Amino acid sequence: MLKNSQKIDALAWKARQENVSYGVFSATLTDRKKKQIYEEYEAYICAKQKAEEKRLKNIKKVKKNRK
Repeated sequence: MLKNSQKIDALAWKARQENVSYGVFSATLTDRKKKQIYEEYEAYICAKQKAEEKRLKNIKKVKKNRK
């Protein structure tokens, strides 16, 4: 579940993808569309975090192998 600040980030993220301003974009959204965007953003954030965890794990392996 997204925090309120993350919900704003989600709408801004989607507006950037659509190449429109946040204000214009958010004014045209229905609650149903907002929920869909929040779900997409959550999936995006989760994938980004998993990729970062994998990257950090690989760095630890490389450092360990160098010793």
